Amino acid sequence: MDKFFKEVPIKAPKIAVSSIAQKANDIVVRCRYDREDLEKAHFDWKKTDRLTVLGIQCMHVEADLVLCREGCRKETAQLNRYIDKCRRLRREIVTKMRAVNDLKPLSAQIPSYAKSKCRADLVQDLHDLNYLGRYLKDELEGTGFDMSLIQKAYDESWKLSHLIADTIINRDSIKAATTKRNGVIRETVDLIYDIGAFARRVFRNDPRKHFYYTSKKYF
Repeated sequence: MDKFFKEVPIKAPKIAVSSIAQKANDIVVRCRYDREDLEKAHFDWKKTDRLTVLGIQCMHVEADLVLCREGCRKETAQLNRYIDKCRRLRREIVTKMRAVNDLKPLSAQIPSYAKSKCRADLVQDLHDLNYLGRYLKDELEGTGFDMSLIQKAYDESWKLSHLIADTIINRDSIKAATTKRNGVIRETVDLIYDIGAFARRVFRNDPRKHFYYTSKKYF
């Protein structure tokens, strides 16, 4: 694609996808009912075959998107709970490190949990605390410092980074599923309009049949 042009995203429909799928089915059934008149006008029956498939696909892609969103909500909730856990661990380690008199001159090297709220900063802080704890192992062990916290900082930073990555991947999956859903719906609606316009011309002198092929605005 030309770098001077941006891809325009397909809009989501204004009404329920189930209503669009039902309209697609209704159009197909009505066309079959009016087969004789439509065939005289040289109607392309491949269009109704395609619309039948699209009507089914509409429901499938909508279901896929719903499942994708639900999975992302669960992943996000899990991530938020884990972030709270990691923040408590960071606070505990920093507080205990700063309470050690021998580390007073090094307090500037200890991450400031009060200033950092970013997820990436939290991962980095835990990693830094692990590195600092291993570097100052002799000094800390001599004060009775719980060195298991240092290993825990490393373990939690590793797990948190992966949870963040999983959440980002899930959000990208939602975007992809949304794009796919909207694309299928757009094609379905365009075909509904196309078939409807053809049939209304055929039945322009029959108000009742003309009405059957009238469609509302879906986007």
